[in-house]
Amino acid sequence: MTDPQTFAAAILYRDLSAEHARLLRDSSRRLLVIGGSDDQDVLIAIKALHYGMTNPFTSIVVVCPTAYHARSIMRKIIEIAQNSRLKRLVRRKWGALMLANGSRITVLVSGRKGLALRGHVAHLVIVIDALSISPRVIEEAVFPMLATTDGICWFMIPRMPDHTVYRILMLADMNVHALGS
Repeated sequence: MTDPQTFAAAILYRDLSAEHARLLRDSSRRLLVIGGSDDQDVLIAIKALHYGMTNPFTSIVVVCPTAYHARSIMRKIIEIAQNSRLKRLVRRKWGALMLANGSRITVLVSGRKGLALRGHVAHLVIVIDALSISPRVIEEAVFPMLATTDGICWFMIPRMPDHTVYRILMLADMNVHALGS
């Protein structure tokens, strides 16, 4: 089941808006998602679970600026998995979610220097609130995760046109999706 909208409806029992379905179907290697969304955590959980279940033996890393946000995201991923057909296919082990097909979802806190991120290899990295994470951490810890896999990287950022990193990311060679109005 490679279509994320079909996966969300049939496996996770979640209906997606057209905007979210379009975002989840985007196959770009580098993606910039702008704007807040009330269900951003749900969108991230669906992306991580879908990617993990459709790509066996892969590593998905979600990078959060704070421990609170990391716990919130992990709870949301577990909640969605436990209330779906994946219930028996997902188990928690060593602070990560292990999927039955060998894939692993890990949620990490970036920290000021990115020490917790170093040494991880990922096929999909989702950076939440990238404007709150040091550009040096993104450059020296997040991008090296993708070096050996040529993986996919999503940057989730709020709409802040006056922020320097926002302007830099807007100029980067990435596919851009703006959520909400």
